[in-house]
Amino acid sequence: MHSMISTQIEENLSSLILKNHDGSEITVKDSHSNIAIVCVSLYCVYCVDLLPHLKELSEVSSYHFIVLANGETDDHKEMIEYFGWEFPLVLMEYEQMDDIFGMNELPFVLFLNEGKIVQSGVVHKPEDFHFLLKKAG
Repeated sequence: MHSMISTQIEENLSSLILKNHDGSEITVKDSHSNIAIVCVSLYCVYCVDLLPHLKELSEVSSYHFIVLANGETDDHKEMIEYFGWEFPLVLMEYEQMDDIFGMNELPFVLFLNEGKIVQSGVVHKPEDFHFLLKKAG
């Protein structure tokens, strides 16, 4: 699944430093070898419907999750507590997600292996995630 677009996204990710909800920094290129970057919006019905499934999806996958979501810091704290998430949750507006990843619809996931995109796509429901995960290998 390599294209000029994938190469540009990988270049964006290679220097990307994200700020986790707790203030710690996440450097994607120095993170785990298998990463699933999940992009959601709190104003998107499909995204909100997917939120309760993210913990389970992260547990059945060999990919380390990083979730990017818009909203407010308090919203993020509430989601982490309510859903019991232990993966990073990064505050990021849709426009910035689009600039970095070039996606045109949410919720969206990118599967990375050693910094290379192995699969990506829209995930409206858990079955979509499993489908993409299987294709990612």
